[in-house]
Amino acid sequence: MKQSTRPRSTLDVSDGEGDDLALLSSAEAPVPAPQEESFNAVFGSCKRTGDWYVPDRIDAWSLLGEVVLDFTEADLPAHGQIDLDCNVILGEIVLIVPRDADVDLAGTRAILGDVTVTEGSPRKGRSLVDRLIGDDPELDRLEGADDEEPLRFRVAGSVFLGSVKVKRV
Repeated sequence: MKQSTRPRSTLDVSDGEGDDLALLSSAEAPVPAPQEESFNAVFGSCKRTGDWYVPDRIDAWSLLGEVVLDFTEADLPAHGQIDLDCNVILGEIVLIVPRDADVDLAGTRAILGDVTVTEGSPRKGRSLVDRLIGDDPELDRLEGADDEEPLRFRVAGSVFLGSVKVKRV
């Protein structure tokens, strides 16, 4: 199970006489991320962006709606796998993943719909020089600089008259 290392608060316990009985701290205790989470949109939209804990398994449903899951600023493990079960009927699910992550779409089925992976624009905040001659995680991976397996997004599910779009940014 993936665990976050974000600090938690401390609790100072005293007996009321000015003597501290204990200083209880959970700063070192990791907060476990949920193992599974669902995102659903029915005739509307559901978006998850910014800094958020990513569980090991995500279920996403879209019925005449849109689900957007942005993993670019999320608390992700460096390695391992995140399973996404995406089901769409007349709607859309958009997954925005880091450029250096692997995406496996082998478990998806589309009937009169689309399942696509596209390369997005370079990361915001990087200058043109950094983008041209700076460190590129994709090149490092191709050159074998990092021998460990990268993070993998395994996408499965069904699409009927809709789309699942994976954007790498």
